Order: sequence, then C-alpha cells, then structure tokens
Amino acid sequence: MKKMACIGLMGFAGLVQAAGTGITAGQVTQNAVKWQQEPLSRQVLSDLATLHQTLASYCKSDERSPDLSEVRTAFGKASVSWGAMRAAVFGPMLEFDTLRLIDFQPTDPEMIHNAALTKPHGEADMILIGSAAKGFPALSWLLFQKNIKPGQAECNYAVEVTHDITDTINSLDWRVHDDGDASEVNAEQSRALQSYFRQLVGGVHDLAWDGLEKPELRIQQGSAPQWPSGDPAQADAYLQQTWKALRELLLMPDPAAAQDTAHTVISLEAYLRSRGYSVVANHLHAQIVNVDAQFKRVQTKDTASVNKTADALKVLQNLMQGEVSKTLGFKLNFVALGDY
Repeated sequence: MKKMACIGLMGFAGLVQAAGTGITAGQVTQNAVKWQQEPLSRQVLSDLATLHQTLASYCKSDERSPDLSEVRTAFGKASVSWGAMRAAVFGPMLEFDTLRLIDFQPTDPEMIHNAALTKPHGEADMILIGSAAKGFPALSWLLFQKNIKPGQAECNYAVEVTHDITDTINSLDWRVHDDGDASEVNAEQSRALQSYFRQLVGGVHDLAWDGLEKPELRIQQGSAPQWPSGDPAQADAYLQQTWKALRELLLMPDPAAAQDTAHTVISLEAYLRSRGYSVVANHLHAQIVNVDAQFKRVQTKDTASVNKTADALKVLQNLMQGEVSKTLGFKLNFVALGDY
C-alpha cells in the first residue's frame, strides 16, 4: 500500500480555504493514519502492557481465592482503547487484516480450550492457532465466562493471547512514505480514498448494529447482550470512545476551538467543503451533530436511548452511502468493517 506525504505545518483553516485543488485524497487518508490511528495504537499498547503484567501476576498467584477483578478492570480499559482504534479500519490495519487477527467473532470455546492445552509460547506457536481462539473476544471469554484460575492451562494461555495481541499491533508500520506530489489527486489516490470512505461507512454500520442493535436484540430474546467491549462494566465507555473516534474522522472541528493545526485529522466534512460541496457537507454535518446528540444521552441499560442512537446512525449511514457517495463519484457496495 503506497502512502502519501503528510500535510506538514499548513494550518487547518488554510487547507479548507485553499484555492484551486483544495485538500487532496492523499492528505485525507495519510493524516487519518498518522494523527488518529498511530496515537490510538500507542494507548492500546500501553493498556495492553498493564493487562499483561496484571494477568501474568494473577496466573502465578498462590492465593487460595485469587481475585480476578483487577485483571478484568485492566482488560476493560484495553478493550475501550481498542474500540477507538478499530472504529474505522484503514491504512496498515486494513492492509494487514488486523481486525480478523485480534477481533474475530464469534469465539470458539472448544478451540480456545484445545489451544490452551497445546501450551503455545511466542509468535511461531500462536500463528498456528485459529482466529476464533485468539484476540480480544477470546480474552473476554476466558475472563468473564471461563473465569480462569491460576494453575489452569487457560490462564497461561490468556497471557499468551495478550502477548499475541500486543505483537500484532506492534507490527503495524506507521511510517510515512512520500511517493511524489501530494497535491495531485491521481487515480491511485482516488482508489485509496474510496477504500477509506468504505471503511467509514462500515464503521458507522458496525457501531449501529454490533454496538447497539445486536446486543439489544439479544436482550429482547432473553439472552446476555454481549456488548462489543467484552466487559459489561465498560459497555458504555466503549461505545462512547468508538463514536468519538468516528466523529473525528467525519466532523469538521469547531473553528472556535483551539486546534493544533500541525497535527490534524482531516475530516470527511472538511474534505467535502474543500472540494466545493458545501451543500452536501451541510447535510453531513447536521446528521453527525444529530448522532452526537444521541450519544450524549445513550445508556446501554436504556432501551429507548439505544434504539434512538442506532436509528440516528443508520440515517447517517444511508446519507453517506447515498448523497455523499454520489457526490464523490464512488460506486459504493456495502463492505463490512475491515474488509476490502
């Protein structure tokens, strides 16, 4: 995957108002990787380091009744950070199929049990284990359903799964490569932007369905909701951080707010305005603000607020798939988050 140069120190307002070509496709996609995904990855890695240390200590405990709560808390924090990072999958995460490697669902408890019995250690062993027995969902199952205890094969396996997630994120290459004139919007840049746009749509859909509607449907059917956080206590925080990351990619920042213009994510709205599509940008802005208002009120224990937020997200998705996609000249067939 070729990468374009960053926009450098040019001010955000200057970019939006630039005459002629406006913001390029390369600037949008590269800045999203450099100024959102890479910083979020550092937070995830920091939280995973805490989780690994806490989990390893727990699994070595010789206490008669060891307390799993500290491990669960550390997992919940890492899961929330990961939720923000995977809000939309693009750049190195899309290139290396990261979502399949560490966030594959559904999990397979039998596969997890069998994998634990093999006592894997390190990358060479973990690469042989199927995705349904690895990643954040597998860890969630081990911590909240299996209720692992020191001395069990599953406890040591949970440590290896945590290490494997860390290795996968550490392997992502965030380096910026300058492939030429970033002001020229060529066919390759356009394809990259279309792929990025598809992931934004996929992210909105994923948050509406997997984040809100699907868990609520399970509740109505008398089953456990299975919120995407993997930790029931962090369900609301996960949803809020995921939406926060998506909103940054979609909504133009408040011009009145203080901004670090040297390190800026260029939102979809800003790109539309820079290309002269102010009417469509206004429609997009209004619906993002509407979704944002719903997220200020949503609580996973409140069915009405969950449904209203999901409905607002679906309106946003339809707007992006329809009017916005047509304006940008994209032929958009829906693709699930993380798929090409």
